[in-house]
Order: sequence, then C-alpha cells, then structure tokens
Amino acid sequence: MVSDWIAAYEDYLKTEKQASANTVSSYLRDVRQFAAAMEEQERPLAQVTPMEVEGYIHQLTVLGKSPATVTRSLASIKSFYAFLAERGEIKTNPAKGVAALKVERRFPETLTGKEVELFLD
Repeated sequence: MVSDWIAAYEDYLKTEKQASANTVSSYLRDVRQFAAAMEEQERPLAQVTPMEVEGYIHQLTVLGKSPATVTRSLASIKSFYAFLAERGEIKTNPAKGVAALKVERRFPETLTGKEVELFLD
C-alpha cells in the first residue's frame, strides 16, 4: 500500500505538478525517509497524527539537518498527505498545521575594493 501511494505520488508530481526532476527526487526521498521512520514506530502512514509529524521534524533538527532541509522535508510530507487526501485515501492531512522552521536568509558577501581590483585583473 505505501509503495503504491508513493508510486502514485511520483506520477502526480511528474504529470500533474510538472515538477522538475530534482524536486521529484528530493520530495520522494523525503517521503520515503518519513515513511521509514513511521514504520520503525509501527505507525501506518494513514494513521499518522500531527504530533508525530512534529516529532519527526524535531528529530531532523536534532540530527543536525539544515533548516532548509528540514523545511523542504516538511513541505514534501505536507504535499504527500495533501495528495492522499485529495485522492480520498485519508480524511485529513496530519502535516497541514505543522509549522516549518524559519530559514535564515544569507545575504551575499560584498567584496572589498581590493578584491574587486584583483577580480578584474
């Protein structure tokens, strides 16, 4: 069942969402890792609660994953469950209300006058 859902989700990302190959790859990896984590907890994907999604996201943070990776993982999980809900496989999306971490924006470093001169040489 889980592998069928993931295969259908992959098809959905490619055909309906027309997601890039990189996005499809990343989202599927995130969903598979989440599914594996839930399987370890003996929790069927159809019965996952918002608290379990939050716990998984927190675990990624504790493991030292970057905020961008954690945020993308949550987006992948939300998208997967939205897909399942749309198809009628589940009643509610357990990831819907889970808040993502704030991703710090990195500003580009400005070059010094000397660095500009060296670059132009």
